[in-house]
Amino acid sequence: KRTFIAKKNGKLRPLGIPTIRDRVYQNVVKNALEPQWEVRFEASSYGFRPKRSTHDAISNLFNKLNTNSKKKWVFEGDFQGCFDHLNHNWISKQTSMFPGNTLIGRWLKMGYMEQGMFHDTMEGSPQGSVASPLLANIALDGMEKEIGIVYRKTYKSGTGYKIDPKCKMGRVAYADDFVIVTETNEQAQLMYQKLTSYLKKRGIKLSVDKTKVTHIENGFDFLGFSLRQYKTEQGNKLLIKPSKDSIKKAKGKIKDTFAVMRGRPVKEIIRVLNPIIRGYGQYWKHVVSKKTFGYMDNYVFLKIRKYLRQLHPKKS
Repeated sequence: KRTFIAKKNGKLRPLGIPTIRDRVYQNVVKNALEPQWEVRFEASSYGFRPKRSTHDAISNLFNKLNTNSKKKWVFEGDFQGCFDHLNHNWISKQTSMFPGNTLIGRWLKMGYMEQGMFHDTMEGSPQGSVASPLLANIALDGMEKEIGIVYRKTYKSGTGYKIDPKCKMGRVAYADDFVIVTETNEQAQLMYQKLTSYLKKRGIKLSVDKTKVTHIENGFDFLGFSLRQYKTEQGNKLLIKPSKDSIKKAKGKIKDTFAVMRGRPVKEIIRVLNPIIRGYGQYWKHVVSKKTFGYMDNYVFLKIRKYLRQLHPKKS
């Protein structure tokens, strides 16, 4: 079943919801396929993987860009409609040794129903199905090899591999969002060229409006955080703060909650608001968020004051 949800840029994101029976089978296949691929996936990819979060991706990026690092140029990449355009043949080729391969092929080509009409799917994997995130990760695997990031074994106890010091770049990816850090602007600009064959094999394109090259001093947004290097008295300092978009989204959610709950008892609005505020607090608390928390606190206070005035117009 095809349904749509709104994206933050105002466009709609298509979701494909499989039948219960298919969801059960997809979970079985996922449980068998995931461990096999977890061993092979690149260490720098974090999206839709067990025991890996956005905060892990951000801390990896912080280590790559920190003060002593020479990597100052950032290639921000984003795939256009990543799930919707993945090449079926490429996914089938990658999973050819897996016993459930024919099932995976049938799921990819099963089509969807929208407003009572049946549509074929010639490309892509439906967002909303249980196996899709894993299949997307399998399809997107291999970027580091394509752009020339080389690892070498370290012989210290407790550490396995690390990027070869001669390699002048690093990468962090979360699903279809990724960041490549390099030492020079030329290296960053070269990425457009280096990624061509990678994209062609997988049937996807870079999003024109979201892909750009920036210097770390100008800052960039990644996973709801803003990373930027500031000049301070102690030298250059990399600070990670909640991004403006993330703050705007939080404000929007709180504003909508007040609009929906207008005229309801105070007890009810507290019940609905607290999990939202707590959620954003937990997400932002690991980075430099003191000013953001102060700002949001003030915003919520003003909203509550307005709400109480409407509820009790005759009280002081």
